[in-house]
Amino acid sequence: ADASLGMHEREYIQESLSYVLRIQEVQERIKFEFVEILLAFISGWLVFYHTAHEQAEDHRDYLQDLRHKVQKVRDHTYM
Repeated sequence: ADASLGMHEREYIQESLSYVLRIQEVQERIKFEFVEILLAFISGWLVFYHTAHEQAEDHRDYLQDLRHKVQKVRDHTYM
């Protein structure tokens, strides 16, 4: 009976350690997947803002000219 109990105890400990290992593997995979998702989001965000910055730079002269024209009309209208 003592030998059988000792064998069951070792099996229980082995199964417990195996279970803990599986939980750690799942947690590590979840962390890795979270970092992947976060990296994809940040990369997309950076591309969006970089593209918007390039568009703004491409139209800078037009916007500056338009700003001067609006100011000129405002100065003539309200004086």
